[in-house]
Amino acid sequence: LDGDTVAEAEAASLVGARAEDLNGPVESFVERLAGLDPLAPVSYRLLALRAIESAAGVGVDEGVVFARVGALERERAARHLNWLASFGYLIGYSWLARRAEDLQLALLKASAEEIADIRTDVRKLARRVERTLLLRRKLAGVGNVPDLNGATGPVARAGGRRTDARVKE
Repeated sequence: LDGDTVAEAEAASLVGARAEDLNGPVESFVERLAGLDPLAPVSYRLLALRAIESAAGVGVDEGVVFARVGALERERAARHLNWLASFGYLIGYSWLARRAEDLQLALLKASAEEIADIRTDVRKLARRVERTLLLRRKLAGVGNVPDLNGATGPVARAGGRRTDARVKE
């Protein structure tokens, strides 16, 4: 908050969602779960599908698994861009908010072939953010956790390591 004083705060979470919100016919379970979080409908939809498939003992084709991973990664990237746009707005960097919003929208609408171009544009934005003096000063060392006790995947990546269990190196 950069020196501001917080007078009051309130947090909300989907953790512990009421069971009655999920009760109902199995045919609509996937969409009920997907509706829990408007910023992550794909994640919740796929979680519901996995739960039903597991309960039914149904296997899933490898091509379907890869398509699902791609959908999850697209949603994850879109959420990161959404966060970056909000951050840009909060700190008064309209150029950052606008560019991140534009890239998020482009990513959500893109075909598989267009994603490579968007990835290049996101990398350009990341380099511009890294070169922005005020951001570099404010964010230096933020998010780096010195001892992750062997963590891998997104947790290690968020802590500053290049290790990612989702990618074979």
